[in-house]
Amino acid sequence: YYLEKGLKAAAVYSTARELEKSYDHIGFVRLRNSPNDEVLMALAMQLQQEQPIPDDGSVMSDPQACPGGYEIDVIAGIESRGFLFGFLLAQEMNKPFVPIRKQGKLPFHTISESYKLEYGQATIEMHEDAIQEGTKVLMHDDLLATGGTVVAASKLVEKLGGVISGYSFVISLDFLQSSGRLTRFSENICSLVHYD
Repeated sequence: YYLEKGLKAAAVYSTARELEKSYDHIGFVRLRNSPNDEVLMALAMQLQQEQPIPDDGSVMSDPQACPGGYEIDVIAGIESRGFLFGFLLAQEMNKPFVPIRKQGKLPFHTISESYKLEYGQATIEMHEDAIQEGTKVLMHDDLLATGGTVVAASKLVEKLGGVISGYSFVISLDFLQSSGRLTRFSENICSLVHYD
């Protein structure tokens, strides 16, 4: 589901941020000691009487949203919501899909990369035979926030000799200015929804 950029989307986002201040009082459960943004956004949409735009395929295929034009050999998706559209992108583009998962979840020999979170440290892994030297990778995740996970995933690709051809996100929190962390890997950064 998507919201069109504009005043209504801004009102929903503002409402979600206000709800976040009362998160514990409302009685929502925290995930990893952090508020769940999806719950906040869903409730904010209800309070603003805003309906999401169901994606019938036209949003993902909009050439103005993601112009493309660069070579891709594989699609890499970051656990777990990056799998949702990553699988579909790979299927639509007839490309292999490479999962990047939390430590200890992949069944074969892996390489890993650790990175800092607001509340600690995390490690992600990729199969060591997932890509070859020179493989051109489109990295997909649902949300570009601080960029820590995506940077770590990009480093995994580089460790195996791969090249990041581009990034695709459903949502980008532009006010965090994280895209600057990705441009050292690729200038091709596509997000369908932007929050300033």
